[in-house]
Amino acid sequence: IFPNKDLKIDNVQRDLLDALLRAKRSSENNNTSTHDVGLTEDPVLMTVGDIFRAGVETTTTVLKWSIAYLVHNPPVQRKIQQELDNKTGKDRHPQLSDRGNLPYLEATIREVLRIRPVSPLLIPHVALQDTSVGEYTVQKGTRKEWKNPELFDPGRFLNEEGDGLCCPSASYLPFGAGVRVCLGEALAQMELFLFLSWILQKFTMPAGQPLSDLQGKFGVVLQHKKFKVIAKLRADWEKIPLMQQC
Repeated sequence: IFPNKDLKIDNVQRDLLDALLRAKRSSENNNTSTHDVGLTEDPVLMTVGDIFRAGVETTTTVLKWSIAYLVHNPPVQRKIQQELDNKTGKDRHPQLSDRGNLPYLEATIREVLRIRPVSPLLIPHVALQDTSVGEYTVQKGTRKEWKNPELFDPGRFLNEEGDGLCCPSASYLPFGAGVRVCLGEALAQMELFLFLSWILQKFTMPAGQPLSDLQGKFGVVLQHKKFKVIAKLRADWEKIPLMQQC
C-alpha cells in the first residue's frame, strides 16, 4: 500500500494515512523532527489495521444489538417507522440532515448504547456500607444508576414533550470521555442512524420463536450471540419496484 519512494507527496493532509505516510517519509529523509520516532512500515500497517478493526467491529456489534432489541420490542419498531413515515415519507431515503427530525430513532440508538455498551467497564462495583460522595448519600448495596436499568425504554432519552432528546444521567458515556474518548464517535453515530433508518423505513422484523438471548458474550467487545432474523418488506414498499427502492 505504500507509494513509490520517488512519488511526490502533496501537502494536503486528507486523513490519518496521509499523516502517517508523511511521518514515515520524513523519517526516511532524516528529518530531525521525526527521525527519532523510527516510523517504519510495520507501525503504519498496525495503526491502519487498528482503525479498521475498531471502526468496523464496534459499529456492526451495536447494529446487531439494535436489531435484537427491536425484534424483542415490536412497539418500538412501529413507533420508529411511524416517525420515519411522517418526517421523511417514502419518496426518498433518510439523510443525515433528518437526524434532528427523528428524535425517537435517535433515542433508540442511545438506549441500545446504554443497555448494551460494546465496551463495558470492568466489573460492576457496589457500595459495601452506607457512605457519601461529596454532598450525595450512597446507601449500602447501591450499584445501579438508571431507573429500571434492564428495561429497554428509548423514552428515557426524550424530553417531557417527547419531541426532543435529553440526557437523563451524567454517567451516560458510551464512547468514553476525556483523552480516552472514542475517536470514531461522530462517524459511528452517523453510521448507526443511516443503517437503522434505511432498514426500518422498508422492513419490519417480526419477533421469531424463540427470541434471541440478550445476555451477550464477552470478547474484544460485548457481542450478541448468533441469531436469525426474518426481515419482511413493509406493505407500502411491496408495491414499489425493487430498482426504485435502491
